[in-house]
Amino acid sequence: MSIFDQIGSISILKIAADLGIEIKNNKSLCFIHEEKTPSLSFTPRKNLWYCFGCGEGGSNIELVMARLNLNKSESINLIKRRYMLNQPDFMESLLSRKSTKRKPSLSTPNIKENDVGNTNIDRISIKIYSRFISKLQLGIRAKKYLYSRGFSKETIKKYTILDVNDPEKAINSLSNEFELSQIVKSGLLKKRYYRGGKIFKPTWWDHTILFPFIDNGEIIYIQGRRLIDTHPKYIGLNEIKKPIYNWDLIHSLKPGHRLYICEGIPDTIMALQNNYNSIGILGTSRISELAIKKLNKFNISIVPDNDVPGFKWAFRIQKQFLNICKIIRILKVPKGNDFDEYLLQKQRH
Repeated sequence: MSIFDQIGSISILKIAADLGIEIKNNKSLCFIHEEKTPSLSFTPRKNLWYCFGCGEGGSNIELVMARLNLNKSESINLIKRRYMLNQPDFMESLLSRKSTKRKPSLSTPNIKENDVGNTNIDRISIKIYSRFISKLQLGIRAKKYLYSRGFSKETIKKYTILDVNDPEKAINSLSNEFELSQIVKSGLLKKRYYRGGKIFKPTWWDHTILFPFIDNGEIIYIQGRRLIDTHPKYIGLNEIKKPIYNWDLIHSLKPGHRLYICEGIPDTIMALQNNYNSIGILGTSRISELAIKKLNKFNISIVPDNDVPGFKWAFRIQKQFLNICKIIRILKVPKGNDFDEYLLQKQRH
């Protein structure tokens, strides 16, 4: 039996579990992109995996490659050591390094950190975001979508909401000014291994609305919302730490002012449009301890999406504030609505 046959006979569910992937009924949230509904599917009978959201998939080898960002030979060696030579600690050490390793800067040590330290973007990436966004406008289809969600012309302009119809072409246009490694490091491209070779794919692959995060006049992050209504809908920069959206707002608020913490950008922007002081958290993320301390002086309400993941996220945030002895409210919008949908209904009545 060849080495590939031996590796192929190992239970993919066992390997996935050892890689920290939580599986229920042979499905899981994809570890490659953001999502709330599981689109990563496993076929135990054939020991294969496939994500219906981003199209990634393959055998046991490709799973280890994708999860640990290894090449093919490194993945084969790891599987051999872990499952054939009985060296279990080897995989755990790799997973630990993957979760704790700090991303190095590019050709400059200058790192952009705001006052909660919730982004670690280097100066070159900030230039890349600025050049990328400067090449874009907002097309008719994207405008129609935003108008249908209640966004006003003034709001769209104020928050620099744009769209990209051909992400690959737009990102490739940056190659005249920046090195490939710099564009990859910025998160606009993602590195993948395919059939033993290295390939680079755009973070967004089809028509996508883009929401820039602006801090002191500079773009420090970009979140995308695909216009094709299939999962995943929301996709952020690849392997870049997610900042808090509209964090600059807190500098203009006084102690005791009401502040709403929303789940996602559309909810946040619609709240701002309706004169609610709001900041946004992406993808059910946690808030840093430093940010919690800075938010402590405000009268805070959390507004989660009206679903189970949303309320789980809200309870986690509430618990973070309880750790510093601060009680905050969780607001529940009418059943079946997210906060932006609820505000849109209020606008129309």
